[in-house]
Amino acid sequence: MKKKNNSLFFLGLTGIIIVGSFFIADLFNTFFGNKNIYWTGTNMMIPYEKSANDFEIFLRGELLQKSVTENKLVLYDKNETFTNVTLDDLSYRLNNYYKVKSANLTKLIFTSFFFGIFVSIFIVSFFVPAPVKELEKVEQDNK
Repeated sequence: MKKKNNSLFFLGLTGIIIVGSFFIADLFNTFFGNKNIYWTGTNMMIPYEKSANDFEIFLRGELLQKSVTENKLVLYDKNETFTNVTLDDLSYRLNNYYKVKSANLTKLIFTSFFFGIFVSIFIVSFFVPAPVKELEKVEQDNK
């Protein structure tokens, strides 16, 4: 009698191939992907008021915003003139990689969970024999 493959084997193998490819892609993008592609575009720079919750910049121990509002910062123009720096003169580019990495790690939790399930099903398929009654019935029907 020819040994029949267990359906768990095919289920596990298919899951490993499909979910495993997503798992490997998520893992690679999260830990080895390019971190420099998530900068705010130069045409979409953020004014200081909108970025104040994300970071603070200090100049000689004093908050930059305080230095600007007290007119302690001066800009030397190409025309050899001095002008005071205002908050409107300041804009920032932010690297949003931490937000992307957080989302990727959340997705990685789910793909790793399902990848583990399919690996377990694949391993179990080697220890669970195919039902004998169904095999005999299928062989009789084929005759």
